[in-house]
Amino acid sequence: MFDEDVLEGRTLISKIIVFLSAAVFIMISIQPIANPVASAAAQGMAFTSPVGPTIFRVSFAGILLGGAAFLAYSLFSSADR
Repeated sequence: MFDEDVLEGRTLISKIIVFLSAAVFIMISIQPIANPVASAAAQGMAFTSPVGPTIFRVSFAGILLGGAAFLAYSLFSSADR
């Protein structure tokens, strides 16, 4: 039904979109990991316990890094569907 060149082009575009999404997730999660206090202060938050920065890293950066890892895995997996 479709020409092979069209299907390869669609696959390439899909992989580019997945790659860019993973890159955005990584870029968003770098600041909370590197400096959680400044990142939280920019959003109007303050930590009242020593565990606060760790929880902030997990909630604001860990989830996004997990999503980026999943996207990277799906991008580089050998099974093209």
